[in-house]
Amino acid sequence: MVKIYGSSDSLNKLLCNLRKKLIFDFTTLESILDFKKNWKNLIKQHQEVQKVKLLAEIERKKSKRNSLLSQYQKKISDRTKSLNEEKEQLPEKIAQYSVETTTPFKRIFLRIKLYQASKRLNRLTHSFTEEVKKPFRNLDRMIKKLEQDAIYRETNFDQIVMKRSKSYIKRTNRINRVLERNYNL
Repeated sequence: MVKIYGSSDSLNKLLCNLRKKLIFDFTTLESILDFKKNWKNLIKQHQEVQKVKLLAEIERKKSKRNSLLSQYQKKISDRTKSLNEEKEQLPEKIAQYSVETTTPFKRIFLRIKLYQASKRLNRLTHSFTEEVKKPFRNLDRMIKKLEQDAIYRETNFDQIVMKRSKSYIKRTNRINRVLERNYNL
């Protein structure tokens, strides 16, 4: 039996032919033979890896959603408190702005302030929940988007895994066909 150090010409020719067909995965004959024996298992392993990655993505999205939701609820409660305090102070401001003055500029200024305060009181009494949530619309949208994305990934789990594995499967099948047709391995 002969030991070959480095590589032989036939192996070099085989690797050169594989590289011409854009297959750069192999460096030794053992790696080619290992691939030929285990190519179906390699596909299954790749799909399992994709499943694990997708599950990790879903968990990350859920945890981010939950943290954003807790922040959102805290901000809503703080905003509710501040708006309730403002709502209690507005009748006093309206009474303060209702004072008659002799100067025309101050009268115009107080009428503008009175109009603004009465509109604000009207908004706070009729659409309080909208006023509370108004500054946090983007956060609310982000929470809903994360929730919908996580639900989509859970419901279409197998399709997403196949979509992510598709290129690897095609490539592995192509390599297997090339090795079977051209080299009878």
